[in-house]
Amino acid sequence: RIHLEGESSLLLLSSRPWLSRFDRSSGKHVMAPLSYAPLDHGCAFSSEAVPEGVVATAGKTLRIISVDTAGMEGGEDEAFNANRVDLRYTPRQMTLLATTA
Repeated sequence: RIHLEGESSLLLLSSRPWLSRFDRSSGKHVMAPLSYAPLDHGCAFSSEAVPEGVVATAGKTLRIISVDTAGMEGGEDEAFNANRVDLRYTPRQMTLLATTA
């Protein structure tokens, strides 16, 4: 359990971390993925530099995360997440696969 904008929220840990909170202005429950690497443990954190944040571990790394709740409204797509993958060979071409609806 963490606090964002003075409201109680949940930090959900899985292969991708999520934040879950109730938005009083819209009256809706909002869930947003964190654009972050998978986390092992997390806890509320507060300091002068980060008044409402999360301290978390990812492997042997300690991370302090400041959450911007403006992107959690659903209007903006800020849920981009990047992973580095070491390739055995350098790709020469890319192919787009059509998706069916």
